[in-house]
Amino acid sequence: MTTAIRSLLLAASLVAALPPLARADGELDPSFAASGIAVADLGDDDDRVVAAALAPGGRIVLAGDLPGATDRDLVVAAFTSTGAPDVAFATTGRITADFGGVEQANGVAVDQDGSIVVAGTRLKDGEYQLVLALYRPDGALDTSFNGSGRRVLSFSDAADNLGGGVAFDLDGRIVVAGTRTTANGSAFAVARLLRNGELDTSFNGTGKRFVDFGLSNGVNATGTAVALADDGKVVVAGTRVGASGTDFAIARIDRDGALDATFNGSGKVSVDFGGTDEAHAITLRPDGAIAVAGERTTASGSDFAVTVRLNDGSADVAFKGNGKATTDFGGDEMAFAIAAQADGKLVAVGVRSSANGKDFAVARYLADGTSDPALDGDGKLRVDLATGSDDVATGIAVQPDGRLVVAGTSTSGGKDDAAIVRLLSPLTTPAGVLEIPSPGSWQSGVGLISGWLCNVPSVEVRIDGRAAAPTAYGTTRADTTGICGDANNGFGLLFNWALLGDGTHVVRAFTGGKQFASARFRVTTFGEPFLRGASGTYTLPGFPQADGSVDVTWTEGLQRFVVTKHTKGTAGATSAASTASTARATNDTTAAFLENPTGGSVQSGIGVISGWICNASNVFVRIDNRTPVRAAYGTSRADTQGACGDSNNGFGLLFNWGLLSAGNHAIEVRADGAIVASTTFSVTTLGTPFLRGASASYTLPDFPSPGRSVDVAWDEGQQGFVVVAAD
Repeated sequence: MTTAIRSLLLAASLVAALPPLARADGELDPSFAASGIAVADLGDDDDRVVAAALAPGGRIVLAGDLPGATDRDLVVAAFTSTGAPDVAFATTGRITADFGGVEQANGVAVDQDGSIVVAGTRLKDGEYQLVLALYRPDGALDTSFNGSGRRVLSFSDAADNLGGGVAFDLDGRIVVAGTRTTANGSAFAVARLLRNGELDTSFNGTGKRFVDFGLSNGVNATGTAVALADDGKVVVAGTRVGASGTDFAIARIDRDGALDATFNGSGKVSVDFGGTDEAHAITLRPDGAIAVAGERTTASGSDFAVTVRLNDGSADVAFKGNGKATTDFGGDEMAFAIAAQADGKLVAVGVRSSANGKDFAVARYLADGTSDPALDGDGKLRVDLATGSDDVATGIAVQPDGRLVVAGTSTSGGKDDAAIVRLLSPLTTPAGVLEIPSPGSWQSGVGLISGWLCNVPSVEVRIDGRAAAPTAYGTTRADTTGICGDANNGFGLLFNWALLGDGTHVVRAFTGGKQFASARFRVTTFGEPFLRGASGTYTLPGFPQADGSVDVTWTEGLQRFVVTKHTKGTAGATSAASTASTARATNDTTAAFLENPTGGSVQSGIGVISGWICNASNVFVRIDNRTPVRAAYGTSRADTQGACGDSNNGFGLLFNWGLLSAGNHAIEVRADGAIVASTTFSVTTLGTPFLRGASASYTLPDFPSPGRSVDVAWDEGQQGFVVVAAD
């Protein structure tokens, strides 16, 4: 290593000596607490931290346990992004929970709304049970959860039930994993709970699932960590112990609670590092690969051990040739937490023990499994929080800007305190933006996954962990010239959101295998991939001004409502909610080279110019004799295979129709300089190129058929109404 043990004083002197631009990857962040290190008393001389997570706004959340009035209790502590106790949480920055026994914390998770769940294990009257506490972002117990914000849970009666990891799934349900031990032995145990605290019986019929690794053959398994894949599958990691040795164990469970047979053929796999191997932590790389960390112990000592398994359960042979890597810091090491960076690098943290004491240990791995030399010169870093202290790292989180938050416990002078270290870690992914879908948005109908990224060969997207799909890259985006130096940086992929199904989904955008953007969003469908034969026009009063109104009409080709008329008002924009009567109209869309806009159609808001062309080198779009704009070309279109002989023929261009005046317009599409399609259409605007500050929601009766209804809401980002509910 280029730097051995960093004491607090040495770190401070190094940070002070380096100018801002010279700070190295892995250096302590001087903007965080006292020169990058925060040590905090959580309320006793025997504090213990077991896990860390990031909350919206940069809040850092720790979970642990400490002595209470009678026995040990759970504790949750919150810190600001600068390392100070966050007094907006429970007024002091921390809160304890006593379940009437001896409690030990096991894990913590933060939902997208800032809610915090902590999981632990209680020993009471000789029995072990799981305990869960759900907190609102302000630190108050969420009493909608089990009536009190707390729940004691047994995987099985007449068994020892031990907690492991906890997570929120995409729909906000709580997934907790651990161990059930009976007279027959131990097995992984998983439970999924609704936000009201009840077991979710859509998960394996009971809300619980057990996974054994050979109980009948005397093999025991202990579950210690859990992660949720983008497609909702539950991945559990732990340790199996049998006659053949002690190895890592991994299981994957479908959303319905069944073992996922696509994972290693059985839903489970064990990994042998050639010693006594114990797994403590799990994370998912942006590409969906599963990474598990722990330690391998042999006669010469213990080292960090990390394995990476692909979606089918096989070893990622790109990772050290066999999907396994070990790291020796020169003493005895154990990894207790692992996180994935957006660029696919993995960061494992834990403890390095030697005759000189214990230090935080941090290891970072490249995608090929080798140590990342950018981190402190050799990919290994030890941090001594104070002279003579014993320090154990048990949590790791990666901030959106790439900085690493490492948390654990520091022991000094016979006192155990919570400790957080923040390390500089520059992002290695290019700057780019995923504009649609935006985080938290609603999507419906046919739309475009779009954004921009400077000067890259290509952009791909993954939705819900599916195979990566190439986008059409190179659309003219004049607004990126100042950032990128040129304008051909847009990307787009025409997509029918209904193919995903109702609910919450995740999209990730990549270039060169590195994730540069992601978003969680919701989709509303009509229960079928493409709604045909429906029609309807509605007047929506009170939008965008209180005394104004708009007419919206269902457009089958776009699978959404478009604004076809704007009646101006004089008042300011305001919220509105209304129910309008139905007028029937027909709209038939025929597939053509230029699919949108179709001839005679009405366009409004942010939309897409799209279609397909066989074997072009470039595609440009021209509207009303304006300067031609380059469209992204090469989107996968399987429906063109017969006509073109291949499928990479789609083109698309995100366009704000509000930039055009209200009325009729003409469009032509040129492929390699030749006009291949043209048509006329009309535009309805709301009197401004981009309407800001308006909001409204409406219920539209008798759509898509008599007796049914849909709810639509104004979405500023898309400058249109999106379907948010359908009965």
